[in-house]
Amino acid sequence: IDDTSTNNPPTLNQEIENAIATEDAAFTFTIPENTFKDVDTGDELTYSVTLDSGSNLPSWLSFNPETRTMSGTPINENVGSLNIKVVATDKQGAKVSDTFTLTIENTNDAPTAAEIENQTAKANQPFSLDISGKFSDIDVDDILTFAAIDLPNGLNIDNQTGIISGTLNQDAVGTNNVTITATDKVGASVSENFEFTVEQEVLKDTDKDGIPDDIEALRGDANKDGILDSQQANVASGEKITIISAPNTTLRDVTITTNGEPDNQSITFPVGVVDFKLEGLTPGSATTVNLLLPQDQPYNTFWKYGKTPESNQDGWYEFLYDGETGAQFFDTNDDGKADQIALHFVDGKRGDADLTANGIIVDPGAPGVTNTSLSLSKSTNQDIWNIEGNAGAGVAKFSLVGKNSAQVNEVGVFKVDADNRVNGIAAGEAGFAQAALQQGSVIFSALADNLLNGVDLSRKLQVGAGERLAFYNVSNGTTDGALNKNSFGNVFFSINEANADSKDYLQVKESNGVYTLNWEQGNDNSFNDLVMNFQLENTPLTTQNLIGNYQGEQEGELINLESFTGREVKATFTLQREAAYKNFVGFYKVDDAQGTITDELTGKSLKPGDAGYNELVVKQRIPGVDLTVGNNQSVTIQDTLEGGSLFATFIIADANPANINGDFSKVYTSYIAGNSDKVDHIRLLGDNTFGFEDLAGGGDNDFNDVIVKASFQVV
Repeated sequence: IDDTSTNNPPTLNQEIENAIATEDAAFTFTIPENTFKDVDTGDELTYSVTLDSGSNLPSWLSFNPETRTMSGTPINENVGSLNIKVVATDKQGAKVSDTFTLTIENTNDAPTAAEIENQTAKANQPFSLDISGKFSDIDVDDILTFAAIDLPNGLNIDNQTGIISGTLNQDAVGTNNVTITATDKVGASVSENFEFTVEQEVLKDTDKDGIPDDIEALRGDANKDGILDSQQANVASGEKITIISAPNTTLRDVTITTNGEPDNQSITFPVGVVDFKLEGLTPGSATTVNLLLPQDQPYNTFWKYGKTPESNQDGWYEFLYDGETGAQFFDTNDDGKADQIALHFVDGKRGDADLTANGIIVDPGAPGVTNTSLSLSKSTNQDIWNIEGNAGAGVAKFSLVGKNSAQVNEVGVFKVDADNRVNGIAAGEAGFAQAALQQGSVIFSALADNLLNGVDLSRKLQVGAGERLAFYNVSNGTTDGALNKNSFGNVFFSINEANADSKDYLQVKESNGVYTLNWEQGNDNSFNDLVMNFQLENTPLTTQNLIGNYQGEQEGELINLESFTGREVKATFTLQREAAYKNFVGFYKVDDAQGTITDELTGKSLKPGDAGYNELVVKQRIPGVDLTVGNNQSVTIQDTLEGGSLFATFIIADANPANINGDFSKVYTSYIAGNSDKVDHIRLLGDNTFGFEDLAGGGDNDFNDVIVKASFQVV
């Protein structure tokens, strides 16, 4: 019996096999036509697909019931498995279903990177940066490893954690382009670049001179003033060199580099180029900066880089002392090598790189060594001497070896150019004598008597390669007196053309490099009125010369202890007297080489010639340095002076501070303007040796009324 009125539900004919899809690949799956069957003749099945839970298919997967086809492209987040339920329904609504598993397999994705911000750090400081968060990988459970290219010196990256860490080296200063690469387990990678800038470490710099405290601590108290260099704005110490400026000035931006040398194969800079700014000066004023050097090189030259008054082009030039500016070299420990350089500056002049009188000295320069020696030669037809050599400084030594004159003679030396001119003035032209004496330096005086027999009367002055030296002799007078009166009739020159009568007042002999200069100042042509030796030494000046480095300049009978701030200086004074007057000799502190003194009570400054100047000289004299001696006697007196100051000398004629009774016209100093008679009463007899005249108006001008020779030991 065929009963077509009863509907038979569809049945599962064959289970659906599990399927596999691949991430990022197109997926198509058609349900086989024979999966379900329906025995009812003419019945048609319709199909639907859901998840086994009854939920809709994920958005990436679609189903076409007409073709029984599922399709779509899974992405990484779809990786995993789905239980999919397929339902077949006949016309009467009877249903049958089957479930299969769709597995979505992973395809490896390369990691991705976000921008890494540029980094800035300080040298010699620890640094740490975790860059792992800048990289990601959408693959589940994937693990990244990290690598870096061009990290600054001192840093490393942990390839597992992505942490960059370490302490940046000093040589890392600058900017690096760093590349970080992240790699997954399969080997896929991504890279990201960023800039890493390493700046100079900002170290503690208490005195703000540009040299960190920990560097200055290596030398501690190099100038031995009792104060750490790191605590003083006018003292800066590097690893090998110490720079000392005057009190109440400030060193700034101090650097020591190895950059640059002049185009001269014989010059080397063992400690490099020293650059600094010196602030706190009165615009246009003079000052001295001292360099303390290692005791391992024979320093004998100093070079600077920059413009000069003669050239607006930057370049190297030798900066040796010319009487106003330049470098002087001193051997303070008597080993034959310079260990201290005095740099003399005038704000706005040669040596000040900005060439502007603005109260600031700008100094890029270098202590140097030249391996060539200087030599001394005399011009063929003239009494002019040439300092021959490629570069560098030496020392001219002058010694008094004889005299035969009733007059006191003073000899000086001055420099001439290649045309024998001084400041453009030729010998014999108007103004030559004045220019020569103003530019020159007093060597010594020869007294008429024999009071100084047995005393070494010598003088040492620094000279430099290329200089040309000539001499003058002031007969029965002094350089200061001639310049003060602007009268030069008693001045005789080694250059004949400079003498009014063109006469030759000098005869010269030479033996083994020592020149003997025989002076004539009368008409007997004996040429023995003053006899001196002149020779060149290739060793630097000494501590005694450093203390006397103002001596020989106009009104320069000074004791200079400015280089020894905070230190004791033991002084030995040898006195001799040939005078009826009971004279008193002392020393007093001056603010500058021009003799300015400041009243310790009022703070008022006085210059020689100002009212009350001589009274203040006596009032503020150095206590304990009371130099007196009996007539025709000699005595040695020792005392200790405080370093750091400049001292001038004075004489009280036939009185002392206790019995002067307010008559300060009896006080005579080196400064003629301050003397009541406007006459020179003190003259230089040799290094740190002074002769005094006690009579008003100059008297007999023998300058032997009191003679003081000083020597010093810096403790």
